[in-house]
Amino acid sequence: MKIIISIILSCLLVSCSYKGIVISNLPYLITNRVDNRLDLTGEQFDQMKENITKYLAQNKASISNLNKEFQKFDIKETNKKEFYQEVRKRYIKIAHNFVPLLTKTMSTFNEEQIKEFIRKDHKNLKKREEKFTNAAPDYFVARYERFFGDLTQKQKSYIKSKFDTLRKSQQNWMMKRNLFHTQLKVIFEYSKDTKESGDSLEQKLTDAFKNYIYKSTKYKDRELAFKVLEGFIPSLTTEQLEFFEQNKVEINEWIEIYVTKY
Repeated sequence: MKIIISIILSCLLVSCSYKGIVISNLPYLITNRVDNRLDLTGEQFDQMKENITKYLAQNKASISNLNKEFQKFDIKETNKKEFYQEVRKRYIKIAHNFVPLLTKTMSTFNEEQIKEFIRKDHKNLKKREEKFTNAAPDYFVARYERFFGDLTQKQKSYIKSKFDTLRKSQQNWMMKRNLFHTQLKVIFEYSKDTKESGDSLEQKLTDAFKNYIYKSTKYKDRELAFKVLEGFIPSLTTEQLEFFEQNKVEINEWIEIYVTKY
């Protein structure tokens, strides 16, 4: 599910015709993202693409309802904790439906694919750790500007003053992600040592992914970031509020095209 969201967010503010092209090719784009992480064989790639096409059709109502919840969000008036908890419930359901697409394929990995997946996942984690460890305050300023447009100097100073708090919030997530990496490594090693069947391996991977999604999306891990946001909101200008609302409109357009095509 995060893959879908990241593709849409990275393509905001483009023409409707281009949106249609992206959505039409969404099964390939998502499979390609997965392939970058899992190094699929040609047969696995084709099967994954077919399964993702089915997933998009089967989950469009849930994704549409998640979007409707987001469209009701008022940056000033909505209770952020209640909103997050409601969206989290919907997100977990959609994400859990995506997990079997990954674990069914991962349970068929040969030894070389397993080694490459563990190596690449570890490398990506180290890169993210370095990014968070060495992050400058401007990193978080840029994240806020993605949603609200250009910030004033006073707003930038506020974000920079909360730098340690925001970085701590990221580090909490990073700790859980590292534990998840270790868990996957243990599952694969145990499977190899015991000659575990594919079905049993798939179930262990599925349980691990679903448990990680549940634990890594808890509100308490984002509470610090929400407190910073609450302190920032009163400073929003009319132009920044309009920028935020326009992003909501754009996301709604993406979802409407997706629902129509699938």
